[in-house]
Amino acid sequence: GIVITRPVMKVACFGGWVPEGADWLWPMLFVTIACGANSGFHSLVSSGTTSKQLPNEKFARRIGYGGMALEALLAIIALIAVGAGLGSGELGRMLSKGGEGPIGAFGKGYGVLTKTMLFGKGSMIAIMILNAFILTTLDTATRICRYLSEELFKIKNRFFSTFVVVFTSGALALSGKWSTIWPMFGASNQLVAALTFIVISSWLLCRGKSLKFTFFPAVLMLVTSIGALLYQLAQFIKSKDTLLACASIVLMALSLLMVYDVISIGRHKSAALDYTD
Repeated sequence: GIVITRPVMKVACFGGWVPEGADWLWPMLFVTIACGANSGFHSLVSSGTTSKQLPNEKFARRIGYGGMALEALLAIIALIAVGAGLGSGELGRMLSKGGEGPIGAFGKGYGVLTKTMLFGKGSMIAIMILNAFILTTLDTATRICRYLSEELFKIKNRFFSTFVVVFTSGALALSGKWSTIWPMFGASNQLVAALTFIVISSWLLCRGKSLKFTFFPAVLMLVTSIGALLYQLAQFIKSKDTLLACASIVLMALSLLMVYDVISIGRHKSAALDYTD
């Protein structure tokens, strides 16, 4: 639809460096845009699910990089759909409180761009596509949560662990309280991404291989995640949100523990090399 209609963007690509009421560009941008760029959740998916689906290990690079590139392309398509299919005023109204939200905005924008080809059914198709993404994500997240719960709590029965995960998640979703802890998702997700880079760096270090492609991203994501947690902690304290403030402190403590573990691994490796020499 985009190639055929060649739409013109109606929304400004840049709205200024200091828009009123916006968060800091760093670190909040890096804990807001995840998925195809960098995501701790995706590391759990790749290690817990994707790795079990590969017929050959050599396919991992192609699938991992290809998935990242395709997800970036999908993000660009979504931006064009809302930026060219809708005007600034209509987009702002749909994203405001009481509006149709991001899903509705994407569906309507997609419908505008594909009106001549899909005979006015584009919005419905777009929302169905999004629902398919959401359903597969929920399925994968449930499976990963089952893995983690079985490992952490030593649960042997997979049916029981699945029931606990589904029941707990369903109760949280139906209660409407999920939105209370949602602000912590970005920073905690990227903290897991930093942990992933650190684990890979440790593995490479123990085998005497180059760390430049994993260690520096690990430092960047660790510093960024801690910065985001500090920024959010100040906001939570200001709004007297005790639950999220405590959660931020716990996550920062885990971050520092992660740093300590990395330093310990580096020292042990150096000591082992000195002993060998």
